[in-house]
Amino acid sequence: MKREKGTKHIKPAAGRIVAGSVALLILVMLLNSATAFAIGSEAPQFNDDGQEEVIEIDGQDCVDGEVIVKLKDADGTMSLLDSDATQELEGDLLVADVPEGESVESYIEELEQQPNVAYVQPNYIYTLEQTVNDPGAQLPDPDQWYLDTINVYEAWDTTMGSSDVKVAVLDTGIDIDHTEFSGQIYLQTDVVDDDGSADDDNGHGTHVCGIIAAAANNGTGIAGIAPGVQLIVVDVFTKTAEPAWFASTADIIEGIQYAVGNGADVINMSIGDYGDDTALSEAVGDAADAGVICVAAAGNDGITDNHYPSDYDACISVIWTNGDDTKDSRSNYGPQKDISAPGGGICSAYLDNGYAYMSGTSMATPVVSGVIALMLSVDPGLTAGEVKDILYGSVVDLGDAGRDDVYGWGRVDAQAAVLAAAGEAVPVISVRVDKETLDMCVGDSETLAAIVSTLNATDKAVFWTSDDESAATVEDGVVTAAGAGTAMVTATTGDGGFTDTCTVSVELADIQSAVYTINQTGGLIEDVTPGTTAAALKANILNDGAHIHIYDAAGTEYTGNNVSTGMTVRLVVGEAVRDELKIVVLGDCDGSGGISITDYTLVRLDILGLKSLNQPYLTAGDIDKNGVISITDYTLIRLDILGLKKIH
Repeated sequence: MKREKGTKHIKPAAGRIVAGSVALLILVMLLNSATAFAIGSEAPQFNDDGQEEVIEIDGQDCVDGEVIVKLKDADGTMSLLDSDATQELEGDLLVADVPEGESVESYIEELEQQPNVAYVQPNYIYTLEQTVNDPGAQLPDPDQWYLDTINVYEAWDTTMGSSDVKVAVLDTGIDIDHTEFSGQIYLQTDVVDDDGSADDDNGHGTHVCGIIAAAANNGTGIAGIAPGVQLIVVDVFTKTAEPAWFASTADIIEGIQYAVGNGADVINMSIGDYGDDTALSEAVGDAADAGVICVAAAGNDGITDNHYPSDYDACISVIWTNGDDTKDSRSNYGPQKDISAPGGGICSAYLDNGYAYMSGTSMATPVVSGVIALMLSVDPGLTAGEVKDILYGSVVDLGDAGRDDVYGWGRVDAQAAVLAAAGEAVPVISVRVDKETLDMCVGDSETLAAIVSTLNATDKAVFWTSDDESAATVEDGVVTAAGAGTAMVTATTGDGGFTDTCTVSVELADIQSAVYTINQTGGLIEDVTPGTTAAALKANILNDGAHIHIYDAAGTEYTGNNVSTGMTVRLVVGEAVRDELKIVVLGDCDGSGGISITDYTLVRLDILGLKSLNQPYLTAGDIDKNGVISITDYTLIRLDILGLKKIH
């Protein structure tokens, strides 16, 4: 069944940054053995304006009055279908109207009981994965910055794309008469409208097509990433009266099947939503099994939720980066995402033979599709698995080393991907040391990693040097701390001489001081005088003050003035406590920080055996430093209090 444009009504998806909504309409009939149930004449449901209604089931928008059915065996049943009320898809998939008086949910429950039904589901709605036109992205004369970022010009030294390679774009169509697409369109169709024309009246599809294959030598406008390849344009979207845009599961599946059946090598889908869709998953999997590479947008909500069709294993999921090679905050990311590509402020073809800037994973996706088309142009025999291996291995690594959830494998690089696909030597284009800074103690060893981009560069040799070997030496990335100080460790690639550095700060291995007595056996820092401030104590320690921390008796970092007996001094390097000593303020036996009547009373009680002093207070009371508390210590403290003889 074909549907006229301008007849659907769809509510906006709350909280999503989209230009419109896209729904897939799937009609399913109730089958019991070879018997077809009658389909109600009043389904699907319409509102007072004659527009088809949208409902929500389990948090997902879908078309009211329609379901999709997967048959176990279509023999003996197809002839019973009313062709005016149902849509037949390859793979024994049917789209059926819900009978009058039933809901989508109740009809699904009823169909699930039928022996010839493999599964039944709603006809889900999918959205265009784009942001609105971004005025902030309209930089003066951007010169298609992303082509340089991903090294397209260098890739063009090998190929600008072969006309034997076909890229299918499932979107809102294409401005058929646009100057950029003269000779670029191999096939075009509309799976929704009866006239079959994919002429775009939204602009999104035209923009996507331009990124992939806009003409490069027509003396005007822009150039696509693979201007030599051919486009199969499939309009799968419906315009509503709002206006809003949606594509249904059924129409996307029909578009995929059309693309595969007409020789597509790559399918670009800048669409998506968050609900798992069995029928769509099978269609993407069938395309992959047929050797077609599916590429889809990761979504523009800045979240890590699973997003479809991009997150199906058979699909390549594309994250959106900007000109500084960082992920845009609006781009989705997460463990199911595969690769990053420029998507912010992208200039491409638009309606009425014009041009526009747009941003989103919708724009990043055709960047990847275009690069894959170049790869297939140099080796059309590459399997989908081989394309993925080369594509992911030829990226510029961003974020954490290797694959990470923010950037996937990294940002796509056209030159490296094309050269690897052609079996040629892949040059190094950059190197990154995995740590910008490194805090160490004398005698420590740490291993740095040099991440060479692209990941599949032919010559990945790296040479390491240190500008101060008295502080740190380095061999094959292994840094050894030799002495207190700072060294700059540099990684240099053999191919191209690219460099990156790590600043290594080397600290003493334990707390040391030229003023205080350090008793490592007893774990004490002795001879601290009463009235010593925390700042003064740090200044009298030879270690870097940034690594010295003082804590009170309760274990809270001390931010007050004078230190006292019982406080702790810690040497913290990185996240590790490397040394820890208790402070001993001479004469301060009660931990008050000064000398008072309490201190000599405590010493006297210890001498009389009435109350024993424990470390570090015992050391604080040993004024004559003979190792025991005696009447001499008591006397010296008393004389200090009386002002007759200071003990400091």
